[in-house]
Amino acid sequence: MKKQSFFYRRNGKRYLLIVSYGIQYKGTDNAYFSVTGGTYKPVNSKSGVSRYGEEYKEIDGKYYACESGGCIHDEIMSVTKEFNDLIPMHLANVHGYPMHAFANGYYHLHTGFTDMSTSDDAFADRFCEYYRIPKEVFSELTNASCKEAYAAVLFEHGVPRLWSQQAEKLIEQYEL
Repeated sequence: MKKQSFFYRRNGKRYLLIVSYGIQYKGTDNAYFSVTGGTYKPVNSKSGVSRYGEEYKEIDGKYYACESGGCIHDEIMSVTKEFNDLIPMHLANVHGYPMHAFANGYYHLHTGFTDMSTSDDAFADRFCEYYRIPKEVFSELTNASCKEAYAAVLFEHGVPRLWSQQAEKLIEQYEL
């Protein structure tokens, strides 16, 4: 995994964001894109352990304690725009397919997301953004009667090919 650090200001204090990105390898068939991060707040002590059990980090003579970490995409995007094209690929396999693309896509299409129902006016846009599906394909997907029919619509419109092209481009761009 590659790492990149960014300093930013919050409430008049200098904070640190460390972004980890790349391709995670879990066995031979389970490689996937990953973009995670950690935020670190300034502390006045040279040594100590954050509430997450992590040693303080020293950078440029200043010390920082871990404040949050993991899949903090909103925080990353608020600090830097550098990973805006890579973040949507988080958990997609190296061929660009979202995690369990057909089963999860079909499920979300009919049940919504945890924080948004299918009847919400913004659902179609959110769904298309989340699954990286062209908006014009959405209405056809809503007519799919099963996961297999859902997958067939995606293949018919070349969406898996689009996913693969996106993955290839980002692998090259970020030298992953």
